[in-house]
Amino acid sequence: MVRSFNGQKPKIHPKAFIHPTAEIIGNVAIGAYASIWPGVVIRADTDRIVIGVKSESAENLMRKIYSPFLKDGQPLFVMDNASAEMTKYAANAMLACRISFMNEVASLCGKVGADVEHVRAGMAWDERIGSRFLFAGAGYGGSCFPKDVRAFIKTGDSEGERMPIMQAVEAVNERIEEAQEAALIHGDR
Repeated sequence: MVRSFNGQKPKIHPKAFIHPTAEIIGNVAIGAYASIWPGVVIRADTDRIVIGVKSESAENLMRKIYSPFLKDGQPLFVMDNASAEMTKYAANAMLACRISFMNEVASLCGKVGADVEHVRAGMAWDERIGSRFLFAGAGYGGSCFPKDVRAFIKTGDSEGERMPIMQAVEAVNERIEEAQEAALIHGDR
């Protein structure tokens, strides 16, 4: 039986023939999206490439597929499937955390009369923090962050590992979305 890291079976077409020696390769989209569909590179403008494999032949195949993009210096991280999937969840969860954090900072700045842009700029110059994903706004959205935050929490739950920080990140994002919705409906702000 094939089992994904987050406990879900991969979706395989019911009429698909799976050769007995076939191997599932984890091709994780990280950065500015890297997508591969069977043998075809759709888009690979990413800052790094992460793949999860179980064999040297699978690794060699993925290195061959990605070879045109490795010439520009992007690193290729090769690991097991579970680690590749966890890398994607953890990276997106961290970015979602930064967005939710800045939304809480913005909310508090509004209460104490501070300018969140000044606070953000002062924080961003700390090289340990940096400026990326350090903007308050409508919360995080898109196709990856909400799904990956939920998957991260669900994976922790299924393994008996509570994820209170990620649950708080999700709760902050939901609160921000509700406040934005209310402002649009009632004309607040």
